[in-house]
Amino acid sequence: MINYFKKIINNLKKAKKNFRNAKKTVGNWHEELGRLEENAGLQENLWKDLEAQNKLPSVVANSAQVFSQNLYDQSEFIFNEIQNIKAKDLFSTTVFITDTGSSTAVSGAVFSFPSKNLPKSYYNLVDNLKQKNRQGEISKKLKTIDNSLSEEYDNAWTALYTLPKDKTRTPMFLMREVITQLINRFAPKEIIQGLYRLKNKKDVYRSHQIKYISSKIQDANKRKAFLDAEKSFNDIYDLLSKAHKQGKLNIKETEGFLYQADALIDLFLNSSDELKNENQRNSM
Repeated sequence: MINYFKKIINNLKKAKKNFRNAKKTVGNWHEELGRLEENAGLQENLWKDLEAQNKLPSVVANSAQVFSQNLYDQSEFIFNEIQNIKAKDLFSTTVFITDTGSSTAVSGAVFSFPSKNLPKSYYNLVDNLKQKNRQGEISKKLKTIDNSLSEEYDNAWTALYTLPKDKTRTPMFLMREVITQLINRFAPKEIIQGLYRLKNKKDVYRSHQIKYISSKIQDANKRKAFLDAEKSFNDIYDLLSKAHKQGKLNIKETEGFLYQADALIDLFLNSSDELKNENQRNSM
């Protein structure tokens, strides 16, 4: 069984390296190559944790070895043929192999670890897959509110997967701005100031705004989920503010902040549909 792990991890390590090298030579494909590079690394981390457990059924290991070999072969071909237009046609196949390989790694974790003791690498990979699946829908919803919000949100993820250096600082600024604009749009500070009889706008805190927004949500379950997320909104906003910190940021740590922010934006949009409709009625 140990040989399986060595081969899988080695294939993913070499695929990650090829995606990284290919990313350096290509322009328009930066974002997708960045996603592939990141996903191969996340799968690699989870397989290392699975190797330590060594409880994986052979059928899962065999399947994972096939997918990791296919992924490595595709990455090798892309790297060698990156200037050939045919390489563009390989992306759909490579993305499919990556997604299937990710699902296999996730399945392996469920088999190998107690459900209450899954490793951090498992949740990192799952968060990556969730973000990819919901990005288009979130962007579309933001566009119905304001085109600039949708553009800032998309630019945050594009920057993460394309910037070669200090790649999380710009995405953190952009994601924080999306959250700020959403909260201010649905809970204007002047309204909160009057509601709480505050002297200045600077006395308005995000907790005031989030409570105001939740009061407008009629669905009880959505309202509870939104209120429960109040601390998360404040925490993630403060974490995103680390982008102001001088010096190099911890890439893996700040990527986690971005995934959390993405989940909160999704919750916000799902919870505030009623409030958005109310605002639209008031503007008519």
